[in-house]
Amino acid sequence: MTTASSYPVRFASTRRDSALPVVTTATGKVAWSKEMGKATHADWPPTVLIWGQRVLVASAPDMVMFDAQGQALWTRPKQIGTPLAVAQGNLYFKARSSFLEALDASDQTVLREAPFPGAMSSAVTVDLFWPQEHDFIAVLTEPGDGEVSDGDEPDAPLDPPHTLVLRNRYPTTYGDWQIALPGLQKLAPLLVPERQVVALMFDALVRVDATNATEISRFKVPLATLAEWSVDTDEVYCFTGYVGPAPGDSKVLLALSAAGEELWRWVDPEGTDTWAVRQPPIRAKGGRVYALTQGRVLAVEQGKLVWQYDTRSDSLQHGAKVDSGSFEIKDGRLLATGSLRHGSVLGDGSLLVTGGKTLHHLSADGRKLFSVSVDSDILSPPAVDEHGHIYVATATHLVRID
Repeated sequence: MTTASSYPVRFASTRRDSALPVVTTATGKVAWSKEMGKATHADWPPTVLIWGQRVLVASAPDMVMFDAQGQALWTRPKQIGTPLAVAQGNLYFKARSSFLEALDASDQTVLREAPFPGAMSSAVTVDLFWPQEHDFIAVLTEPGDGEVSDGDEPDAPLDPPHTLVLRNRYPTTYGDWQIALPGLQKLAPLLVPERQVVALMFDALVRVDATNATEISRFKVPLATLAEWSVDTDEVYCFTGYVGPAPGDSKVLLALSAAGEELWRWVDPEGTDTWAVRQPPIRAKGGRVYALTQGRVLAVEQGKLVWQYDTRSDSLQHGAKVDSGSFEIKDGRLLATGSLRHGSVLGDGSLLVTGGKTLHHLSADGRKLFSVSVDSDILSPPAVDEHGHIYVATATHLVRID
């Protein structure tokens, strides 16, 4: 089971629903591709954030600001492995010093060296970060301390691992409240700002009131193995997972209410591929949920499959053999292997999906609008600005697609 601290993918939404309230007029042409220089780091997938008329790319150990024409405006260091957020028109980030800082739209520092709980420990992972006007809510993982083994017994923990949920006021050292929960999370935490609820996944789903740090409820999720999850504004939780302990077991898409009631489930009859790694269920308006497998896009409503799009089909038409749902296509030819990686739904219900070097744009009814390939694997979830331009990042370049 994947723990929240074991991967770096960060979503702009604290609900991890991959929903973007914009549309695109792109037709699938690469407008430009700009090298990110020293800011690139192939072992740390980059994050792309739209900030007004500009585009920010964060990749260890720096973040780089571009304008819409691809001109690099500035480069600033940040702490490796920490999330970014744009709120109240400001950009919040943890500086190399481990303190929290913020910039306004004119690149002026509006918050400097604000203490961040656990910031000085390299072992502490920031799993969720949501800045507000006067304070922020965060979820941290502290793995615990171990003692040296005497050679006969394995290392014993002095302090067991735990998860810390807190609200911290700028720029104080100690926040309004915090709550420690024993154990490591099995999935990345969620926050429903509309309801002020933090949701954490241990052996049970734990709901915490974000106004006073009290546990509201906890309940089991009826799946043997969990893959990913997201939540909507009504606090309906959606999970990808498996009915058995191994990924080869039947794939399930499951929806639960905030009370733990099962609302619906859909079992995938296709057994030749698995859920796309690290991609939560994608929430569209009207209750539709999109889910990605290694090679397919699935649209499900109330437990019924509305449509599916097999991104491997183009290669199959040309007689290419596709194994285990992995593929990479350009001009109808199978070039290499590369499973689907990320997806984002837009305001009109259409969907942007990445796999290998390719970005696909699918309509709300499952038609392919375009596919476009870039020079290297796309590592970031797609981002779209207010003018409809699409941005993706590889290990070395920021790419705009029009």
